[in-house]
Formats: sequence, structure tokens, C-alpha cells
Amino acid sequence: MRELALHILDLAENSTRAGATLVEIEVAEDRQDDRLVIRIRDNGRGFASGAKLDDAFFTSKEGKRFGLGIPFFRQAAESCEGTLKVESSTGKGTTVEAVFRLSHADLMPVGDIGATLSALVGGSPETDFVFRSLGGAEEYVFDTRRLRDEIEGLPLNVPQVMQYIKENVNEGARRQNGRQ
Repeated sequence: MRELALHILDLAENSTRAGATLVEIEVAEDRQDDRLVIRIRDNGRGFASGAKLDDAFFTSKEGKRFGLGIPFFRQAAESCEGTLKVESSTGKGTTVEAVFRLSHADLMPVGDIGATLSALVGGSPETDFVFRSLGGAEEYVFDTRRLRDEIEGLPLNVPQVMQYIKENVNEGARRQNGRQ
């Protein structure tokens, strides 16, 4: 994959397929500690203990023979002197946390996180998504529960709302991280 947002998209889509009603995505830049942390947490079915999550030939998806999301995300983190940790509990959900060395030459760009959130919401409008972008003392938060309140019954997956999500998330993350 060419950008980290595509990894986020893949893993968050897995969350919705696992029955998650809430998916939380956090992207935290810590320039002082030279770290980028990406965390995806859901309240879906979770994995049974002993699941071979690093095995590309393990997948819980019906009709699929490969499960490359976590192995590829681990490879991306480790290629940047980072780590990947997965915590999961059957019936309680899953948390995937990748840590990257922020200054590493091989670190992929985060990419179009607004398009990622827009695609997630458009594909699973009944799921609640919370996106947090952290950097320095600032925090940007996008929450579909708040958006639903603001648009008063308009479906989240109509083109105008999806475009608003994309633009709002990209602008909020850019402003928060000082990349105006």
C-alpha cells in the first residue's frame, strides 16, 4: 500500500464486517518522541485466543483464503523501526496499534484520511466512527454521532455529506498538525 490511510481503511472495514457498531481511529504524531501511533479500536466480535493474526493464510472472512491486513500493517510499522500490537477478546472487540518512527525515511505518508473516513461512512452508514488526530497540545475529533445530530435525519451516505466528511476531516487533521 502506498499510504497509511489505506491500511486504516482495510482494518476499519474488517471491524464493520465483524459487527462493530463503533470504530475509533486515532492518529497521533509525537515529534518530540519521534513517534507516529495509529490505533484502530472496535466493539465487534473480536478474535478467539490463539487466532493466527500474523498468518497471511488465516482469515475470518467468508469465502476468502488470505488475510493480509494485519501482516502488511505490521510490515509497514517494522520497516520504520516500529511495532504492531493486536489485542482482542471474543465478544468485546479488537484494538490494533501500530507505532512508527516518525522521522524514518521509509515511513509512508498518512495520506487522504478524509477520503478514508468518507469511504468508511459511505460503506457502513449505520456504524459510528470516531476519528482523532493528535499532535502537540491540539486534538481534532470527528464523530459521526455528532454529525447525525447536526444533519437531522439526512443519511450519512449521500454524496453531499460524504464530501463534507472528506473535506472537514482533511482540513481538521491538516490544521491540527500545523500543516496549513
